[in-house]
Amino acid sequence: MVEEFLGRWDVTVKRGDSSFPAWFELASVSGELSGRYVGIWGSARPITGLEISGDTLRLEIPNQYEGVENNLVFTGSLADGVISGEHTCWADEAMTFIAVPAPNLENREVCDGSTFDLLGDGLEGFEARWNDKPL
Repeated sequence: MVEEFLGRWDVTVKRGDSSFPAWFELASVSGELSGRYVGIWGSARPITGLEISGDTLRLEIPNQYEGVENNLVFTGSLADGVISGEHTCWADEAMTFIAVPAPNLENREVCDGSTFDLLGDGLEGFEARWNDKPL
């Protein structure tokens, strides 16, 4: 079942009434599992603890800018191609996550270098990361 966990995953972490995006990538090279993670803060960092047992996944990631001493931990189960479970980082906060396979971007057309106005319609469709911060 290890093979079903391998690849890139788009993650949504639910924190209170809001959520934030993250991603992780899992690989097996010569039978050795490895991975990397990007969360709400920081850059791509190695996953230092990676365990897969049946349909259960456990990831441990060193904190980077989270402002805590403990590592980030994701524990989830794979069902119907989706990983869902719990995420811990801040001891006083329970968070859940859901991870779906990331789209394959390898065969996309190369951009011709032309520009486009990303905010041409204003901020409609954008959401603040934190509810107490205005757009």
